[in-house]
Amino acid sequence: KILRVALVQGHKITEERHFRKKHDITIGQDQKNTFVIPASNLPASIPVFEHKGGQYHLVFTERMDGRVRLGTADVDFASLRDQGLAKKRGPVYVLPLSETARGTVRLGEVTMLFQFATPPPEPKKTELPPPTEGPSGSPDKGAGDQRVSPGGTTNTQPAQPTVKPDETG
Repeated sequence: KILRVALVQGHKITEERHFRKKHDITIGQDQKNTFVIPASNLPASIPVFEHKGGQYHLVFTERMDGRVRLGTADVDFASLRDQGLAKKRGPVYVLPLSETARGTVRLGEVTMLFQFATPPPEPKKTELPPPTEGPSGSPDKGAGDQRVSPGGTTNTQPAQPTVKPDETG
């Protein structure tokens, strides 16, 4: 499964991403973040998800608010800290996430919604048919070339084969 994250600002989803490649996810004002929120009261960068040991971990501070569904229970960040489910690591708490976890992370005026989901199918690349060849071996231009006369009218004329001087016999 892949991590799916949506940003909510002003009661509207402003951005949604599906992370096929597993990597750390950050948010903040700095342009190097995964999610950039330029005009906000967020710091330059906040790690929100870390990918270590083949698993995502939710990273949060005491100033952050949110909830996570673990199994059948919704647990808020304060309970995750108080019950020791999230481990303290310096100024942050870290919670390993299973692929059934989902939740919300509130950072001031921004809310992140996350869940693990089956990846949507990759968009198919549009393939153009190979060019067809006309009787002379050059690409067929259909009934002919369209040419516009100086008066603006369009005339359809048969395509003229191109003959190089050295090909005449």
